[in-house]
Formats: sequence, C-alpha cells, structure tokens
Amino acid sequence: MKVLFKCITQESFELELEPTDTILNVKEKINATQGERFAVEGVKLIYNGKVLENEDTVEAANFDAKKFVVVVVKPVAKYPPVEPKKDTPAPTPAASASTTAPAPAQEIATAANAPATPAAPEPLNAENQAKLNDLVAMGYPEAEATNALRAAFYDTNRAVEYLLNGIPEGIAVDVNAPQPEAVIPEGAAGGLDFLANNEQFAQLRAVIRQNPNLLPELLGQIATDNPELMNLIRENEAQFLDILNADAQDDDGAEGEGGYEGGEELPAGHVAIPINEEDRNAINRLKDMGFPEQLVIEAYLACDKNEGLAVDYILRNLDGE
Repeated sequence: MKVLFKCITQESFELELEPTDTILNVKEKINATQGERFAVEGVKLIYNGKVLENEDTVEAANFDAKKFVVVVVKPVAKYPPVEPKKDTPAPTPAASASTTAPAPAQEIATAANAPATPAAPEPLNAENQAKLNDLVAMGYPEAEATNALRAAFYDTNRAVEYLLNGIPEGIAVDVNAPQPEAVIPEGAAGGLDFLANNEQFAQLRAVIRQNPNLLPELLGQIATDNPELMNLIRENEAQFLDILNADAQDDDGAEGEGGYEGGEELPAGHVAIPINEEDRNAINRLKDMGFPEQLVIEAYLACDKNEGLAVDYILRNLDGE
C-alpha cells in the first residue's frame, strides 16, 4: 500500500509499504529514499496523534489512505573520533633531580596568582525573602528570581518585568547560590486557590494585562521550570483564567483584537492573545497531525508561536503520559 508522509516543514513524499513492515523498517526506507537527514535514530513517526513505536507494524497502525503520517526529524549528535592517547616519554632521573628543588617556589607563585574565592551573597532579610518566596511559588527558579530581585533593587514590579523580558544589559548581578527545584506551595493540591491570594501573581497579572503577548512566555517559563504547577494549570484551566481575569478594572483599550473568538468585545481588563491568520493556519496544521486541539493551542502559545518547538512540546507531553 502507498502511504503519504509529511514533515512539519511541509515536505511530503510517498512510500510503498507492506503490512508486515515494522515501523523500524519504515524508518529505514525513509532514510534510504530521503537521504542522511532522515537518520533512523533521529526520526519519529506520528499517526492520529500517537507516536509509533519501532516494534509496531504497518498493519497494526491501520494507516488510512486518506490521511498521512507525520515525520519529525531530530538532529542526531555526532561526536568526533577520539584520538588514541600518546605515551609521554618518562623524564630522565637527572632531569627529575634538577627540577625537584624549585617546585616549592613554583607552588607559591601559583597560589599567589590564583583568583580569590568570590564572597557568598548576603542573606536576604525577612521582607525580601518573602518577595523571593512569592516568585519561586510562581515557578521561577530561585537563582533567577534572586537575580531579578537584586537587579531591580528589590522592587517587585520591576523584578517581574526582568523575569519576563530579561535583565537589561549593563546591570551586573553577582549571585552564587545554587538553583533548587521549583516547588508548589503547600495547600496547592486543591487547585489554584493559592494564586488568587498571591501578591506576586497579582503584580504579574497586571503586567500581562498591559502586554498580553507576554502570556505565552509566562506559560513556557512555568512549563519548563515548574511542570507540577503547569499540570495544575492544565487541570484547572477555567480557574486559572478566572484568576487571571479577576478584579478587572474598566479599560477602554482592552478588546479582543483578533485573539478573541469571533472578534467579540472582551470584558474590560481581560487578557486576549492576538491570533492572526498565519497563527490559525499553524494551529490547524498541528491539529491535522491528530493532536488534541487544547494541547495544540497550549503548545503553540507556550512555545511563543514557534510551530517546530510546539511539536517538541507536544511530543514531550505525549511521552509523559
């Protein structure tokens, strides 16, 4: 049977397959016909939103002639050959004797030229530690949150902007503390209630209302640094939107320009993510791969509207199921 294959780059090709072929055989045929870029170990095949395993067969996959198989190609790391270590000739006894004496002087000189150990950062006071805890509760790694706070001279509003947009060049921050894993505060198991009363989230929400385009970056940051919190948001999506839109102030400029379904007017202060025709086409292409619409939209926005990264994001979520 002939099967159509499509890459996320919109390349397409057909292959003649046998029902008894395994998916590994199919990958080998793709490599043989399409070239080195489609290395067997770097290819993933997706059909109806499911990643096909190497031991699966074409017959078990039940390919439909009216549909297509998605080909995701990941670069395979190539390592340079390791050169055999050459034996270094042992020094003669006479040379060893002549170099033994000056060794202490050399050691002293090395120690004198060694850079001084950087001083540990000063501990935070109770007020600033509370601000740091709020940022960590939002899913930011402690080291990044500390950097942002210190660069902002502990102004929480400015620190939030630094976490979203990056610390401007020219602002030096010296933080040597190791980065711990981000955790969800105690009591979060019942949903996202802890966000509703979180002062830092209120500040973050105000920044997002001023610039809705920052929301995908926020979701991407949470997904990377705090998967547990991202899972909570995913499980309580309606509650998250309610919290994000809570206490909205009247604002004449807050309208859903293209990002709100049907072009309807949004309630004042609510967040709208701008979606243009190109975005809709990209989302539809991802949906055509067989992925659930909710996961597609989440991935596309979390990856800052990068279609290729969105596929990786979706695959990571599917692998985790």
